[in-house]
Formats: sequence, C-alpha cells, structure tokens
Amino acid sequence: MSGRDGDPELTDTMMLLQANFENGKIITLSFPRDLYLEDYQTKINALYFYGKEKYSNSPEQFPKEAIEKLGNLKIDYAIAIGIEDLEKLISIVDGVEIDVPTAFTDPLFPVQGVDVSKITDPKILYEQISFEKGLQKMDSSTALKYMRSRHSEDDQGTDDARAQRQQLVLQALANKLTTIRDPKVFGQLYRFYLDRFAKNISISELVKISTVFIDYLSKNEQNKISFEKHQLSIYPADKNGVIFNPPLWQSKQQWIYKIKDQTKFTESINAIFN
Repeated sequence: MSGRDGDPELTDTMMLLQANFENGKIITLSFPRDLYLEDYQTKINALYFYGKEKYSNSPEQFPKEAIEKLGNLKIDYAIAIGIEDLEKLISIVDGVEIDVPTAFTDPLFPVQGVDVSKITDPKILYEQISFEKGLQKMDSSTALKYMRSRHSEDDQGTDDARAQRQQLVLQALANKLTTIRDPKVFGQLYRFYLDRFAKNISISELVKISTVFIDYLSKNEQNKISFEKHQLSIYPADKNGVIFNPPLWQSKQQWIYKIKDQTKFTESINAIFN
C-alpha cells in the first residue's frame, strides 16, 4: 500500500501467492498496477480504495473477490500491508540480502511524507536513487526504494522489471525469516503479527502453518524455501500474451493494460497455480 499526503490510497503492489510448506515452494504472480478491469471500470490498484465503501473493516476483501473472479480460483487469505509496515518488518529482521541482477538509476523517486496537494517543487518531491549490480545487503528503506522504483530510463523502468524486483525482495525476506533464531526478534515478529495480521490469519491457523513450515526446514539441508516467480505475459512482445497496452486514443488518454481475452487470461492463471 502507498499514498503520499494528498493522494488516494492505492495499492502500490498486488501479488497472488501460493505457499506449499510441505515441499518448501512459493509461487508468486504479480499484477501490473495499471491493469484495467472492465467489470469494475477502474484499474486494479484502485480496488482497495473502493473496497473501503463495501467492506469498511476489511477493504482488502474487494480486490480478493475481483482476483478470485478473474482467475476462477479460491483465495484463502487477503492481506493488505502498508509501506510503513513492510519497512518495519524488514527492519525487525535487520535488512535483507538481494542479488541485484541489473544496475539502474531512477532520477524521479517520490520522496515520502511530502504533501503533493501543497508542494510542487520537483527538488522536494523527488530524489535520485541508484543501485549497482551484485549481492548486497539492504536496510528497510533501501529495499523499499529498490522494489518501488518506476522511473529508470532503461528497461528497469518497466512494470515487468518492477514486478521482478518486488518478488526478489519478497524472496529475500522469506529466506531471511528462515534464519531467525533470536527470541527477541521472534517476539517482535509476533507483536507485528498481532498488530497487523491477526484479523486475517488466526493464531491457530498461524501455528498450523508454522508447524508444517518448521518441519520442512528441519528436513531441508539448505534451510531455504524455493521461489517460482511469474508475471502476466504481454502482447505483442509475447504472441500468446494475455494483456496488452491499447493506444491512448482507445483508453481516454490513460496508459493502461487491458485483458486481451478473458478465457485465456483465466487459463494462464490456473496454469500457474494448479
């Protein structure tokens, strides 16, 4: 979740995740934030915002319902986590290690905490961030900048590259969690769960999931879980792509992705998770 002062609360990232702790495998699929949904007459990143009207106490249920319908599948849990919360979680585990595959510079990264309804000076609104190629430890602030960057002038500025970076951060965080042995850190993580996720996943469900997960790790020599990362295929770069970018004159001057064929779109999601 993101939203600077003066902005509507839109989802910065939306990801469908399947975790199988019996074989230590996590499958992820990222949805572009600019994916336009005809049935809802809005982009996918606005569903949480509109969900506040439909489900005032759990607005994350609205995007959950939409993705279940789009993919013809059942989602067990829907969790909305704010940027500040993710930053806190990464901070609790003392940062993450990420093997950056491609160096890039983003000259227009939004500075957090700036009220865009009052401030117009680009020197205040934006900062330049850069990342070098290779394995590096990132603190919470740096990891979030890495995963959220959108304005690199090379191919790292694309939605596809951004989705891949988000998945890399998630993978690094998951792997870091498997190394935690400090009781104090466990206590902080439990407090974080109570504050943020208790309403989404009950303590009994959490214990059940954790038990299976711990059993897997105890039998796995590498003590790591494996990740299988996916993005939606884009036409015409991929002749079998399930989404496409229509010309601006067809989309009322909005830069969006649209679903090319609903049946094939649904089939592609089911092929990933079934």
